[in-house]
Amino acid sequence: LLGVGEVHIMMTTLSRLHNPVLLVVSLLLILISTASAYSSGSKKAAGIDRRAFLSTTGAAAAFATTGVFLGTTTAAVQPAQAADIKVTPIAHTFVASDGVAKPTRENDATRFLTNAKVVYMFEGPDAKPDDLATQVLQLTVKRKADQGPGVTPGAIHVATSSEAMLSMGASLAVDTSKSKDISTKSVVASIASKLPKGDTLIVGPLPSGGTGADGQLVADTAAALDVAVGGAREGGVLSVLLDGPKQGLALTEGGYPVSTILWWTV
Repeated sequence: LLGVGEVHIMMTTLSRLHNPVLLVVSLLLILISTASAYSSGSKKAAGIDRRAFLSTTGAAAAFATTGVFLGTTTAAVQPAQAADIKVTPIAHTFVASDGVAKPTRENDATRFLTNAKVVYMFEGPDAKPDDLATQVLQLTVKRKADQGPGVTPGAIHVATSSEAMLSMGASLAVDTSKSKDISTKSVVASIASKLPKGDTLIVGPLPSGGTGADGQLVADTAAALDVAVGGAREGGVLSVLLDGPKQGLALTEGGYPVSTILWWTV
């Protein structure tokens, strides 16, 4: 039988295996070596095979740690939890996906917004209230009207408590309603559920509560509407973070991802 120390080695080894492929291969190695040990007819042979078992288990640990077997790298890349974002006049809009934020053009950023059912605008702590939000609204309305490849045909609607957004919406001839309850998922879902297919409801701007709080509001609204979260599918719920932190931006928090679109003033 295996000793306490040997069991400890085996359990420590297996705890390191996060990749299912590595786990399966390592378990096979352990089973083969164990079967070999107990098939021997003498204590001496069993002792030798036990040492072989430990050697094999050690090899499994090395395999799990390095992720290299027969020259093939299999280690999984874990998404970053936080990142510093380098913002320049050229690169000031980003799309976030799978824990990574990549620069994208303004035109592509607004395309994501035009394809959503609901877009929450969140303002970072250093944002000038309503300033960037009204600019993004203007660009998104124009992108929706111009249509083009990848843009879902339809109209833009606005739900806001901001006088600046109300004024901008009126100047753009956009259906705009004033509401103090736009941070309530049921209110937003009720408005969005009545819109024609292809139309987009822009909500906000709201003060950002951080990646986790913002993400939960987006997810809860999507669940209330029975649609997807993010910009991967047409007709979902996503958010844009305006002038958020550039240093130590949480790309995931509490199981929720950061806003799909990150936009900074330049």
